[in-house]
Amino acid sequence: MVFITDYQLFQLKSIELLQRDPAKTRYALKHRHSDNEAVIKVTNDVECYQFRINDSNAELAHDFIRDITFIFMKVAANRKGDDVGAGGGAFEEKKGGKNKKKGGKK
Repeated sequence: MVFITDYQLFQLKSIELLQRDPAKTRYALKHRHSDNEAVIKVTNDVECYQFRINDSNAELAHDFIRDITFIFMKVAANRKGDDVGAGGGAFEEKKGGKNKKKGGKK
């Protein structure tokens, strides 16, 4: 895990990581009340970048969370036709056959 102190570099590395491997990249925000600071972590299980948030850079952190959430949503929308949901699984519509009611009046 790498703690990056420069916000611009952290943002750049995070977006690069997301673009390289959007299916595995995720982020987490952890807040410690005792120290009054938080840590944003972006990882894909191979690389991990962290940025420490304190009172002096709290506004940057809020902007980053908003931006990275938007980017994740955009990537997910672009993957609509990809393997997410394409395999069907529980949401696949059954073809053939009729829905039969069980019990109740006929």
